[in-house]
Amino acid sequence: MESIGVRRARLRPLTGAAAIVTAGALVAACGSSSSSSGSTSTTTAPTTSVSSGSTATTTGGTAKAPSGTPYYIGAELSLTGAYASFETPMLSGLQVAVEEINASGGVLGHPVALAYQSDGSDPTKVTPALQSIFSGGRKFFYMLPNVLPNVTDIVLQYTQKYGIASFDAGSGPGIFDVSQHPYNYSIYPANSVQIPAYLAAFNQLTGGAASGVKLGVINDTEAADETLSGLIATGLKQAGGQVVDTESVDPTATDVSVQVQKAKQAGANVLEVQASGNIATEVAEAVQQLDWTTVKIVVSPADNNAQTLSSIPKSVQAQYFGVGEQIYLRNSAGTGPLAKYQSFADLLSKTSGGINDLEISANIADSAVLAAWAVNQAGTLDISKVSGVLNNLSTTPPPSNLLTWLPNPGWTAADHGFDHANLNSTWWALLNPGSPLQGTYPGQALTIP
Repeated sequence: MESIGVRRARLRPLTGAAAIVTAGALVAACGSSSSSSGSTSTTTAPTTSVSSGSTATTTGGTAKAPSGTPYYIGAELSLTGAYASFETPMLSGLQVAVEEINASGGVLGHPVALAYQSDGSDPTKVTPALQSIFSGGRKFFYMLPNVLPNVTDIVLQYTQKYGIASFDAGSGPGIFDVSQHPYNYSIYPANSVQIPAYLAAFNQLTGGAASGVKLGVINDTEAADETLSGLIATGLKQAGGQVVDTESVDPTATDVSVQVQKAKQAGANVLEVQASGNIATEVAEAVQQLDWTTVKIVVSPADNNAQTLSSIPKSVQAQYFGVGEQIYLRNSAGTGPLAKYQSFADLLSKTSGGINDLEISANIADSAVLAAWAVNQAGTLDISKVSGVLNNLSTTPPPSNLLTWLPNPGWTAADHGFDHANLNSTWWALLNPGSPLQGTYPGQALTIP
């Protein structure tokens, strides 16, 4: 993605500043503590540690249990403070990945462990955190940068220095430019890739043709949100729809009734909300107050979180739709995730952070599993050979049953973006409000023509 503004928000923060999670630490991490002094402590869980003998692999065969010195997954995260909502579920995803990789034989026969540090959403603590992560002569095969662009740049200096593949759900100028960062790979759609999903949502909600869409836009004043709403407006106009009103509000606004009233007066039949925080809830409440029963409210993935989706007034819930990912969809029985994601959700529920954000955790877990597969394919930790595997996913894809959620990114030596992933039928969804059930919500799949 091109900005943090299009990601989900408002999840439970996880406390703790530093830890190493070793093989089998998934469950016991719930009851353990980590140091807040900047030193790295260990967390183990004999009750869930990898057993000896053979275990099933992700490709359907068997593998000998790993042994020897661990190889590491690294992560520089903000587990407290302003950005914890994005990064707490990332840690949970990595904890699941450690379990999955070790159950499949580890990396080059070695067990996998997780070394992470939290900067507490304080940029001045990033460098000390990284120094701690990379101390002690550990061997890394994967690094998860912080999603904040100014922090990502610092992390990537280390991964380039040490020759480590990194997998990034964030954004920033040039961070996926292979000439600048040859080992950094994107794992989330850029803004331009999201536009067809919004257009399909508008069409689906108004009868199937762009010509019937009269769009009102409410975005906050964050540059990323303004940029994306502008791109969506341009795309709608090119498809034959109309943008009848655009309103900007402060990200901290507590009353947007004036702006919603203007969109109503302009004749909008779809109201797009491109903002995070409380704005989506404020818009829904304004629609309720105005008794505007004919409009459809379409909100960004940043608002697909428990706090927002459970706070939408009942009288407008049938009018409210979140553009999100299909992994959030509840199964037809209404009991939890779709069958293909249930096992992952069960593992995630046992992590220290639990199920905060199903998609973020699955996205990050899959990226680590993919990195482990690439190293095993390369037969070495040598980054030139590992990147050779990752740079050929368009022609030599990973096994179809390797990843839970992430589609084949299709990276090439010249393009580490997410543009080649097939998102048209298996990625996007329209989510309805309500309380989460194992991280899922009612809704419907959204197919891009």
